[in-house]
Amino acid sequence: MSSESEEFEKFVLIEAQKEIEDMVKVAQIILKRNVDIEVYDSYSPVEYHRTYNLEKSITCDFDKTSGKIYFEESQLTHYSAVTNENTKDVPRYLDLGHKDSSGISGRYHIYEKTGVIDKTIDELEEIYGKGCVQRIGSD
Repeated sequence: MSSESEEFEKFVLIEAQKEIEDMVKVAQIILKRNVDIEVYDSYSPVEYHRTYNLEKSITCDFDKTSGKIYFEESQLTHYSAVTNENTKDVPRYLDLGHKDSSGISGRYHIYEKTGVIDKTIDELEEIYGKGCVQRIGSD
């Protein structure tokens, strides 16, 4: 391989890495905004003190060829109204909806589907093009 083509390949790789990093950071901003709108702005809690741990848990990582946005489980602290156990399922419950086994109706026992993940993917595809994002780990 010639020195010129090696330099060009290196340039392209560096530019691709910058684009991946930018895209992942934009995705993190959009997901946090969607969580604010669908969760934090939708009601004011009356039975607990809001910690904002859901929003704080939104984390991004990237490498030379890809990036990911996820809810860091170690930062999620939500105790079940039924079992009083710490559950890491809140992001999934809020995104896809959930009803606990208590039989009680109400905000702390039934989570309506917000679709924050799909909304974020849709916004990213509007910016970067269809198929730029792959959803991983959804039920």
